[in-house]
Amino acid sequence: MAILKITQTKSRIGATERQGRNLDALGLHKMNRTVYHEDSPVILGIVEKVRHLVTIETVSARPEKKAPRKAAAKAVKYILFRYIFAPVDIGKGSLHAASNTT
Repeated sequence: MAILKITQTKSRIGATERQGRNLDALGLHKMNRTVYHEDSPVILGIVEKVRHLVTIETVSARPEKKAPRKAAAKAVKYILFRYIFAPVDIGKGSLHAASNTT
């Protein structure tokens, strides 16, 4: 079976509610997003209803998924310190508990 590459190229703002639900069924929730579906009569029927909002290409295979990005948060861990959770900064390579002034 062929793989369809479906990209939403136009906004759903002027579209009817049914066309919006068809985009949702395809997995297209934002502009310029791309989804891959196998060529089937059901998918072709949905695409036909929203053909003015999407572009369709036939590809030989799906691309491999990218690895998820790591969060760019500061490396702060919490440890149990005297029965109270105290933030610990492990950025320096050694564990230094934050001052506990309670």
